[in-house]
Order: sequence, then structure tokens, then C-alpha cells
Amino acid sequence: MIYMKALAAVLILASGYLAGKVATGAWRLRAEQLAQLSWAMGALATEMNCLLAPLPQLLKNLSGQLSGPVGELFQEAAAALAEGRGISAQLAWEEALDKVGPRLSLLPEDLALLNSLGAYLGASDLADQLKRLEGVREQLEAQRRKALEAIAQEGKLVGFAWPAAALAVVILFW
Repeated sequence: MIYMKALAAVLILASGYLAGKVATGAWRLRAEQLAQLSWAMGALATEMNCLLAPLPQLLKNLSGQLSGPVGELFQEAAAALAEGRGISAQLAWEEALDKVGPRLSLLPEDLALLNSLGAYLGASDLADQLKRLEGVREQLEAQRRKALEAIAQEGKLVGFAWPAAALAVVILFW
């Protein structure tokens, strides 16, 4: 009987530890994705300014340099523009966000910021697009800094709260 209790205690403690890791992992993933998106906005602005290549090609090139859902976002937008359906860059970007957005670990405000970018892609002159891309990049970077601060402040609390709750359950039922 004591072995069953000990095994149950170990399983409860392990699940509490893993729950804490999962909770803080989602915050870290958001910060990583925001960093990738911020870098991508800067890279897109640079390539638009220097290469003067078509937007679908620029987006496709960027998608190869990005990992996970962030890369998929740019790949989907490039594919939608390259299909030849005659859709605007805004619609292609919004479709890509609708398709890939649920797999991103971003908050609704982050997604709204990304969605706002579509209105300027390919719809205005180069200088305006570069200015808008820089503005979105700065906002994404600010969001990333806030996410890192939240991880530093609240991540430790959440990371320790789950194992502590598991320990309380073990003590309560022992």
C-alpha cells in the first residue's frame, strides 16, 4: 500500500512540475515568435528597399529563413499572392493570418498588429511601406520586451505554483 501512495505522490509531483514547464513554455514561445516577426519585418523592409523584387518572392524568401508557424505565415501569404487569383496583398496577408494565426502563440493584440500590416503591403508607395514596416517592427519589439518582462516576473511564480500545488495535494492526501 505504501508503494502505491509513493508512486501516486511521484506522479502528482511530476505532473505539477510538467504543468509549470508547459505554462511558462507558452510565454517563452510567444517571445521567440515575436522576435522572429520583428526580425522578419526589418528584413522585409531591407529587401523591399534594396532588391525591389516582387512581394511574393520576398515573402517566400523570408519564409525559408523563419521557423515554425512564423515561416508558414510568410509562406502562405506568398503562395496566396503567387496563385494568380488577382487578390491584393492585404487579402493574401489576412488569409495567411487566418490560416496560420491559431498555431501562433500570440495574444489577440499581437495578431491585430500583424493584421494591420496587410493594409499597407503593396498598397502604397515604397517609402510609406518601409515606414509602416518599421513601425510594426518597433511595436513587435516592444511586445517582445513586455513578454520577456512577464516571463522574468510572473514566469517564476507560475513555474513554482504548479509544483507547489502538486506538493500540497500530496501532503493533503498522504
